[in-house]
Amino acid sequence: MSLRDPNYTLCVSRLTSEPVVVRSPKPTHVPDHHILIRVDRFAFSANNITNQVLAEHPHFRHKTHGVLPFWGFATVIKSSHSKIEVGERLLGFFAPTRYLVLPLSDVGEVSMYIPRPHLPADRSIFSKVVRCKSDPAYQPFTEDLMMLYRPLFWASYWCEDWLSCSDYRGNCENLLVSSASSKTGYLFAYCARNADRDIRLIGLTSKKHVSFTKHLGLYDEVYDYDTFLTTKTFQSNPGRKWIYVDVNGNAALTTKIHKHFSSDYTGTLAASISLGLATKSPIVAWEQQLALDAQLGADPTLEPNFHVMGQKSSCANDPDIWPQREQFFTPEWLAVRKKQMDPTEICALAKSEWSRLVQDCQGWVEMEQVYGIDGVVKAYERILHGDVAPDKGLIWSLWDQEAQVQADNMMYQTRL
Repeated sequence: MSLRDPNYTLCVSRLTSEPVVVRSPKPTHVPDHHILIRVDRFAFSANNITNQVLAEHPHFRHKTHGVLPFWGFATVIKSSHSKIEVGERLLGFFAPTRYLVLPLSDVGEVSMYIPRPHLPADRSIFSKVVRCKSDPAYQPFTEDLMMLYRPLFWASYWCEDWLSCSDYRGNCENLLVSSASSKTGYLFAYCARNADRDIRLIGLTSKKHVSFTKHLGLYDEVYDYDTFLTTKTFQSNPGRKWIYVDVNGNAALTTKIHKHFSSDYTGTLAASISLGLATKSPIVAWEQQLALDAQLGADPTLEPNFHVMGQKSSCANDPDIWPQREQFFTPEWLAVRKKQMDPTEICALAKSEWSRLVQDCQGWVEMEQVYGIDGVVKAYERILHGDVAPDKGLIWSLWDQEAQVQADNMMYQTRL
């Protein structure tokens, strides 16, 4: 590989949301306490679209183009930091690019951090880079699963843990999960199923995804958005208590669910919790999203309230009838648990729970690997316009072929 190879970065246009690949010189200068990494491949999920949507909020807007972060793997090809060697394997929240120069801080045995002063302190998880050689959960053959599931799994795991610590809001018997076919949705269902509680899991999804969601075997019942309220499960059960876990992010759906449970004959909705924004689209103007959100009493002048986990949003409707919305944010709950649990206990839990998922998730999705600039652009355009199946795990690389990535990595790793 020539050291003069250009760099390529996947960007998105603010005007159209369409992908644009920018060519630039390959970085050659690595300042002190920096590393130059080669980003091999990265995973795409609905969370990446969520990041693009949130970047369109008036408080966050970029001028013309933005770069979405992706969970991906990279190899160090040049280092000016005494603790980091060429050839080391890394997992982190990286730009979709071929080469990337990163400053480093707090370099430890298991992880290090990229200084991002514009992020609040409780968002440090997004600046964390895992050193694979010291990660007890890392295995080379599970890299695709780690990129695809690891961040979403831990968000789901700690959300279930949060609910469990509240005794499921007074021993609620029913968990209603929207976007049940999304990875966040069914990973949450998986965690709730493993919690070994006497609780029924009901999933909501679109008609075209009902079959896939049932096939997962994680839900007791699965219904589509158009007809679920007409089913026996949602009729004439005044004594049942429910928790709604909203992965969908559609305010109109949430309003529909809240109204249903406002009746004396349909059970009690004890909590309405936001865990995701699976249906938000960057193609839809932010103002239209705000109009929908206003139905739940959200203040359009404020930034999205993702930083006060468990704080109930003010709602224009009667709080005695309508449960007030709660946001779950992993870093904030994890900060609480770190004070309650020994670090070794958390590490052991992380290894065992992840190992169990790796065994159990085989067959849930088919990995779809896309290599090359043209392939990634076409794949992104497909997803941007809604053409993505839930049974696909999307792994992308701006390099032309897998063999090229593996050969170059071997060259650098022999220097360790």
